[in-house]
Amino acid sequence: TAEAIDEDGWLHTGDLACRTPEGNFSITGRLKDMIIRGGENIYPKEVENILNQHQDVSEAVILPIDDQKWGKVGLAFIKSTNPILDDESLRIFLKDKLAKYKYPKHFVFLKEFPVTSFGKISRRDLYRLFKKEFEKI
Repeated sequence: TAEAIDEDGWLHTGDLACRTPEGNFSITGRLKDMIIRGGENIYPKEVENILNQHQDVSEAVILPIDDQKWGKVGLAFIKSTNPILDDESLRIFLKDKLAKYKYPKHFVFLKEFPVTSFGKISRRDLYRLFKKEFEKI
């Protein structure tokens, strides 16, 4: 908590937002989840929203992981309704929908995602569960 409140008393939540032309704000993600790949900002929520449009994807979560060449890259966790869905099919799907530098570098397919007591996907538990996989990549 002390790190989130600055010397002037402002609470820094880490939320990222955009202001619409009408003057409203829309939350686009969290600062700690943003991926900076070779100097380019990638917002996981944008990539997740596009992947979730695929007919065989029931849920997608993108996490930043370290990469020797690019600094950070995306790791996509995919919950699919199709057991033969693969990363190449998803890359083809993304082709006309997303800049190539925003593509997740790695894909992991899961049957279920860990969830918090509030029913939200637990990114922290995804990190914990797959830490050994991150170290192999």
